[in-house]
Order: sequence, then C-alpha cells, then structure tokens
Amino acid sequence: MKMKTRFIFLLMIACLKLHAQSNLYDSVTEARLIEAKKYLMGIGIHKDEPKAFGLYTQLAEAGNPKAMNILGGLYCKGIGTLANENAAINWFLKAARNGSIEGWYNIGLLYKDRPEAPDFENAYKYFDTAAKLGDAQSVYAMAYMHYKGLGCQQDYNKAAALFAKGANAGRSNSMYFYGLCLRNGYGVGLNKDSATYWLQKAAKKGYRMAINELASTTGENNNNAQATTLSTDLKTEFLSKSSALNQFQKIDGSTSAKVTTGEYDGYLVRYDWSGQYAISTSKLKLKLVNKEGKVTGQWIENDSIAIPLNADINSSSLVFSNMKYIRKDHYNPNKGASYMFKDANLQWSYNGDTMYLTGNIQMFSAKHNEPDKPIFVSVKRYAGKEFTGNNIQSLIPDQTSLLKDEVNAYPNPFVNTITVDFKLKQKSEVQIQLLTLDGKQVYEKKSGMLEAGSYTFLLHPKNLNAATYVLNVFYGKTSHTTKIVRL
Repeated sequence: MKMKTRFIFLLMIACLKLHAQSNLYDSVTEARLIEAKKYLMGIGIHKDEPKAFGLYTQLAEAGNPKAMNILGGLYCKGIGTLANENAAINWFLKAARNGSIEGWYNIGLLYKDRPEAPDFENAYKYFDTAAKLGDAQSVYAMAYMHYKGLGCQQDYNKAAALFAKGANAGRSNSMYFYGLCLRNGYGVGLNKDSATYWLQKAAKKGYRMAINELASTTGENNNNAQATTLSTDLKTEFLSKSSALNQFQKIDGSTSAKVTTGEYDGYLVRYDWSGQYAISTSKLKLKLVNKEGKVTGQWIENDSIAIPLNADINSSSLVFSNMKYIRKDHYNPNKGASYMFKDANLQWSYNGDTMYLTGNIQMFSAKHNEPDKPIFVSVKRYAGKEFTGNNIQSLIPDQTSLLKDEVNAYPNPFVNTITVDFKLKQKSEVQIQLLTLDGKQVYEKKSGMLEAGSYTFLLHPKNLNAATYVLNVFYGKTSHTTKIVRL
C-alpha cells in the first residue's frame, strides 16, 4: 500500500536505467560502475564498502548522474561513509540537474521516509517536480499523497484521476488504489463492477493487498451501521444537536491541568482519510489518574483491548508516551496492525457533576511511518466514578510491565541471511514475516509456542530482489516492525 517501492540505495543495487534524457556512458565509465558495485556487494571480490564509496564519489564528481544518485543513497544510509542527509540531498540534486528525473523523486522519498520524522511537505514538492517531468513513479506518489492528505490538502478527486492514469499505464499499485476509489466512491462514482475489474488486474500481478480486498465482502466505506450508532448513542448523548452525523470534527480546544481523576465512558469514531465518512465505532472507557499533570491509567476499547495509559498534559493536548497496540481493521482483519499513540487534543467541559472529554486522538502507523486516519472521541465521567486510595494506585501502571520485548535484526543491509534476536517476557507464539513495501509477503517463519527467555533465529529468505523490506515480528498481542535492506 505504500508508495515506497524503491529506496534510493536500492536504485544502485538494481542498476536501474536513468531516464531517456540521461547521457550515454562510455565503456570505461560503465566498467568502473561495475567495479564499484562489485566492491559494494562483494561480487567475486572481498566486500569493501568504503572502497565502493570512493569509486562512486570519483564517478559522481566526474559528472556521472547514475553515480550521483547512488552516492546520494550511500550518504542517506551511511554505507561506506557516515550518514549525511545534507550530502545525500546535494548529490540527488546534482543528479537531477544533470538529467536524471529520478533525482527529484529520490529527494522526495528521502523526506517522506525519514524514520519517525517525515517531512511530507518537502516530499510532496519534489514528487510534484518529478511528476511534471513525466516520472511514472512520482505520479503514483502524488496520487498517494493526495489520497491521504500527506503534505497537501486531502483530495480524493485528484488522487483518483492520478491513480486511473497509473492503472491504465499498467502499474499494479495504481490499479489497487483506483479499485479502492471505485469501491468506496472516493473521488469517483461508486462502481462495484469497475472496482472488481481493477482489483482483479492488480491481484493477477501479485499485488497482495488487492487479493485481500477482493476477499472482503464490503469496502471500507460501508457506514450504515456506523450512522445508526452515531444517531442513537453518540450524537444524542455526546454531541451537540447541530453536529454533522457522520463528518469528522476537528477540535481546537485545550486541555487542563485540572483533569479530573475518574472513569470515563463513551465512543471512539474512526473516519476515512477525508473525514467525510465514519468507517468504524468502538466503545471506549478511560480510567484516568491525574497527578500534577502526569496522567496514568487504562485505555479500554470494546472491552477487549486494554492497555496502560501514560500521558503528559501540556497547554494544548495530552501527549502519550510508550503507548502502542495492535488493532484489527478493514485492511488488517486477521492479525491487526501496530499503531502508536501520538497526542490527544481534547476539549474539557462540565455539566453539573458530569465531566465531558471531547476531541481528537492522533495515532501513527508504525508500518507506514505516517499518521493514521482521523479519530474523534467523546467520553464523559459519570458522577460517583471517582477513584481514591488503593483504587488510584491500582490504575498506575507498573513501569516494568511497559518495557518492550527486545527485538534486533541484523545485519542491515543483508545479503542472504538475517539474524533476529528477541527476548520474551512471557510464554508466547512468535511469527516473523518479511513484506515488500507495498504489502506483498515474501517470507514467513513460525516458531510455535516458546517459553519466556532469549532467542536467536536465522532467516534465509530466498529469491529476494535488492530492495527495502518490512520485517514484522509478532509475539503475543504485540508486534515489532522495522525496515531492512536486501543488497
């Protein structure tokens, strides 16, 4: 589902061709590029990344756009040299200005894929530049950004038009997303037959998410049940009479350091990317303990998901810490996906003895390295549900229970074998998956039930292309996700 189909470093490994306007290289230059690649990958000779870095530097300084792109990737990943984002951007710019449209795309991808600190505005700008020059992968990137509203105004109409262009050009990722647009009525008229047509074409190309979507009986935007819930419960009890029934509301209220300790009950509503359609609702219970601006307690969703709650109060929001959970949704119906809590912008109000918390919760997708869909919450504390004494102490999480199970995957980048070390605090079944950036599973290993302790697994995935992959380690109700590069 992600547009991160190629990372810059991987362009080097695959030795992709530059666009038509690139200069042709003489045989000496090509021979030196091949030599540099051999040192980088250890093909027929001893692997020497610093040596490869030096050779690519010489070629880039001599004006070779391919070497410039590769050198930017080496600086970006810190291979053969220290990681240096500014140097990476500089070389990508030089590649672009020397005829490589992919240089513009690479800069956009660098900004978008920054670990935990993506810059979607700059990513959008450079994708736009490459797309206007005719770069097909950047056209898809632009559609994806518009679809989710990353670095630009969310706009299904623009996204659907660009996905249609890519779909007709034979791009499987665009076929999948165009199928979603048709199936849900996002930016284009709802058309189940056309949606099935494009999803099937993507599925025939092996696009895993298209296969999963076809297995679902309904699309994401199937909100009749949600409208009923909102109208009978949430709207009448928690929202004002003038509130739009199914439209996301952005709350610009501010928190208060006087947040009352107690038990709050209500609802959590998730919307599509546009905020126009409620796609799911959950019963939500918050058990909060406020001690000098430090909030602890429990987050309980649908009486089935219960996790410790930790947050700090600032002038405008609750800022969560060490909160992460696995949640099933339309696109992750079986094992769920991992989400991290970022912050909550809540409006606090009173009506007699009842206290209302209404606002927005921001979550972050660990898998996609980007914000999740809009979320609206509305809960209230009923009179008499205060906590005192031992009851309060029982809601303060044991900090040792919040420690993450340790998972390490190395070497990164790898060639043939990945070593995964992990430590289980309790008996659990472990499952390890390797996925492409667009969600296609290429490797799986199941451990069966393991006792608490430390373990080391050696993974030997076969027939993998040089690319960036997502490594998922599932254990108990927790998961660990990281990106790993195949040379």
